[in-house]
Amino acid sequence: MTESEFMAVVRDVRRIDDPLFLDIPLEAAPFDSLDLLELRSSLETLLNLPLTDEKFNSASTLRDLYLLVNRSTDE
Repeated sequence: MTESEFMAVVRDVRRIDDPLFLDIPLEAAPFDSLDLLELRSSLETLLNLPLTDEKFNSASTLRDLYLLVNRSTDE
């Protein structure tokens, strides 16, 4: 998954299309817990990839989540 594809999923969930948001801590980003659940569900569905709580919660920024998703699809 490219960064652009990842940001398209983020945009669908939260209408954010600025790559600068990749490096903002998730707790400071304009996301609430429902947004994060929707993002997780969208990524799992799109990639047919189950993200465990441990994996998903280990991401502190969107970039961390992007890298985690890419590592998981490579395994």
